[in-house]
Amino acid sequence: MNIKKIFTTTLKSLLVVILFSIFTGCNAIKTDLLLPQLMVLRKALATVGLATEPNAGAGNPNTPVVTIDAPTFSPAAGTYSSAQSVTISTTTTTGAILCYTTDGSTPSCDSTPTCTSGTLYSSPVSIATTTKLKALACKAGNLVSAVGTGDYVIGSGIIGLVYSSSAYTFQENIAIATITPTVTETVTSCSAIPTLPTGLSINNTTCAISGTPTTSQAATAYTITASKASGSTTASINITITALSAPSALTYSSSAYTFQRNTAIATITPTVTGTVTSCSASPVLPSGLSINATTCAISGTPTINQGSTAYTISASNADGSTTATFSIIVQTVIYKIFVTASTFNGDLRTAGAGGDGPTGADNLCNSDANKPNTSSYKAILFANIRTAIPTSDWVLLANTTYVRGSDSALIFTTNASSNFTFGALTNSFDSGAQKQYWTGFRGSGNEWELGLYRCNEWQSSSGVVTGRFGLSDATSYSSISTGAQNNCNTSKYLLCAEQ
Repeated sequence: MNIKKIFTTTLKSLLVVILFSIFTGCNAIKTDLLLPQLMVLRKALATVGLATEPNAGAGNPNTPVVTIDAPTFSPAAGTYSSAQSVTISTTTTTGAILCYTTDGSTPSCDSTPTCTSGTLYSSPVSIATTTKLKALACKAGNLVSAVGTGDYVIGSGIIGLVYSSSAYTFQENIAIATITPTVTETVTSCSAIPTLPTGLSINNTTCAISGTPTTSQAATAYTITASKASGSTTASINITITALSAPSALTYSSSAYTFQRNTAIATITPTVTGTVTSCSASPVLPSGLSINATTCAISGTPTINQGSTAYTISASNADGSTTATFSIIVQTVIYKIFVTASTFNGDLRTAGAGGDGPTGADNLCNSDANKPNTSSYKAILFANIRTAIPTSDWVLLANTTYVRGSDSALIFTTNASSNFTFGALTNSFDSGAQKQYWTGFRGSGNEWELGLYRCNEWQSSSGVVTGRFGLSDATSYSSISTGAQNNCNTSKYLLCAEQ
């Protein structure tokens, strides 16, 4: 083939077309006039091995010439916090179709033109997740553009890695409660700088911190990083590890308890200083009772009677232990005494809607929030119609054990005369802060005798009338009568005994 002659002839033909356009006043060179000349020129070049097509001669001889504009994307590729609707267009080529892919493969088309791989573009493409968008433009005559590529990253930031606190204090050799942060994206890795204290670890996908620290340390700052392929975020926390010391001062509300067989006891929870990891009782607690492994609280329902038995309770951790000792009696019948939750002035008849002062007081006992069970209760209160010596409407039973209503701590056991010899009560009437309650008893040296000061038989709230009272935290005679009196317009509690 005479390539020189072909070039000369083709260039002359192109010159004729261009001059024709100029002299005839045409504003543009018509494609249908130029196209035959261009196709002849391309064929001639290909014949001598001068390829005008991408990859020509490499197993792809029909790949079209890149002669039209590559597609563009709007909005442009980039990072977005939410899904995007992407418009694909080619700005300067009319009559072209657009083929696109969202799976990373390259779209293609034939000369008709038809998309041979990918999707024919007809409306904006919705991109809700991180996507590589590719597109090309195709036009009849085997014309094709370069491939346009755009990387869209959706929700790349891990929005808000948040721990419940910025500072944590843990104890050496004590397992921590797992600390799980909130994070609003899927995390592929979590890390801590510097490395967490020995014994603690970080979950690789939740960034939760857990474990048992084994070495004490001063407050140390840590940067926690939560990452994914498209980004990361951080949170800063401080961790202090205190040295573990043995628990101390294990204290129960009483040194002696009396429980009723087959009746659930009120849970007895001690106080203790320090961290406790285990509790034990020696000997084993009465049948039906148990001890909590970490609080040392005693609970349950005793099922077998027993005489007074001493128990040693041990509260321990890895560094040492502390102990407390008390006795337990289990018997068929016990009676309870409690201090009311409410206070009243000296007019107990009116407050309790009774026919007289003592009856009104009894009604108040039976309606009080501190009443420990469904039994009937009466107020330990002296009046003309309620006395211990001689007994008249007296409230204590003969030869009976009385315990605190709140925890079954032993208070006293009456004699055959339905009273007891004052010396020291085994426990006070109440284990809480001191309370004063109306009694009307005479002062010390005149035990169990009717006092002179009784708020006029517990029917007066006058500021010039007085009444005797006792103290809830005393174990001496002051528990019944302090020997002093207060005006009846003041408010005091009541002391109530089970019947």
